[in-house]
Amino acid sequence: VTITGFDLTSYRQCLSKWNHAVELMYAQCRALGPDRCLLVRYEALVLAPEARCGACWPSCACPGATPCCTTSATSTSRTGLRC
Repeated sequence: VTITGFDLTSYRQCLSKWNHAVELMYAQCRALGPDRCLLVRYEALVLAPEARCGACWPSCACPGATPCCTTSATSTSRTGLRC
């Protein structure tokens, strides 16, 4: 898999760029506050997405929706979730 801007032959560079991106996202989330941004460990999301997302958003604004964490740039919901 090719990731733009990452030299996959340099593990040090990849991890440095990844760490920098995570630091930026963390700072942005903290600036928004807990009412607007919830920190979720990637591992928890991958291992148990239904349980993790159900805890984050117990009900979606969409009729008949199940707990979900599908994000969409075109979503019309306030949370950015597509139900």
